[in-house]
Amino acid sequence: MSFESLASVSLNPVLTFDTWGSIFIGLLVSTSLFGVLCLQSYQYYQLNYEDPMRLKSLVGFLFGLNTFHIIMISYGTYTYLVTDFVNPIALEHADWPYIIHIIVNCLIAAIVQFFFADRVWRISKGNRILTGLILTLSVLQLAFGIVVTIRSFHPALFSFLKNMRGDIATSLSSTVACDVLITGGLLYFLDRGRTGFKKTDSIITNLMWFSLSTGLLPAIFAVIQLITFIAMPDNFVNIGISLFLGKLYANSLLATLNGRATARQKWASHRQTVHLTDLPSSSSGNIKANVINAARVAGGRDVKSNPSHEISGVAIYVSQEVKSDHDVHHGQHSSGSSVFEPPRSHFDHRDMP
Repeated sequence: MSFESLASVSLNPVLTFDTWGSIFIGLLVSTSLFGVLCLQSYQYYQLNYEDPMRLKSLVGFLFGLNTFHIIMISYGTYTYLVTDFVNPIALEHADWPYIIHIIVNCLIAAIVQFFFADRVWRISKGNRILTGLILTLSVLQLAFGIVVTIRSFHPALFSFLKNMRGDIATSLSSTVACDVLITGGLLYFLDRGRTGFKKTDSIITNLMWFSLSTGLLPAIFAVIQLITFIAMPDNFVNIGISLFLGKLYANSLLATLNGRATARQKWASHRQTVHLTDLPSSSSGNIKANVINAARVAGGRDVKSNPSHEISGVAIYVSQEVKSDHDVHHGQHSSGSSVFEPPRSHFDHRDMP
């Protein structure tokens, strides 16, 4: 993301690991991840989820951005490593594809962060402070990315980027903080949604691991890019990482969307009927709270007073009968039950955190 390191590197057309070697490796990793993104995008549309058109359009727009990005960095890398490889004067200038790449990367990250901010909002039952902080950090990293992009054109020299150290560090730091809050928030509120049912809690644990695995990789490499930018400003390692960081964000979003089919199978395999008399809670009020919490974790919506209410991936049916003295006298028996059952209908985008 940063070109400041280019200003301090000797203009020697020798391919080493920490200079142009890092750029080349970053391009290879980015190309590989773009292939994975193509496969995931194809799978998303083939599965034909009945998602809102805005979500399908978002996936298409994100794929288009990544396609544009891979074309730009491929052209820019070819220019540096082939066309201008023996032209030190040309290497002093920041080629426009590498400048535009900054804002495209920041935009991809912001889109994915906004998507997961919505997940946090639903899972936390509308936690305004956490969701607002995530959105603020995402907008901040995008804003400073725009500033760095604009200033990089005037003049388009790598040596000028040393004057933007603060802007670049702020953008990277905001990205890291936003990713940490998203991952931590999802894990925290999922863990709070445990109900006391062994099988249901097992599903929640699986959701926590899924959230961790999809969100951790982009966060880790965002941290690595920030560290290399601060600790090694005289090489291209942080730039090489920035070439594929956007692909990690996009793949994490698609993995979340495509993982809903697997999640539905897990819900089906854990279908169970639990009698209220067998619940771990000591009172009916606690029982009701446990049931509602399980529903909220699974679907992210509130349960109304309706005794039968389907909640995005979990259907809860609660029946209650009151025994009178007359019923007891005649030996009648009644009991309440609570059923956790995955609906036969499709999963929509709200089913996964």
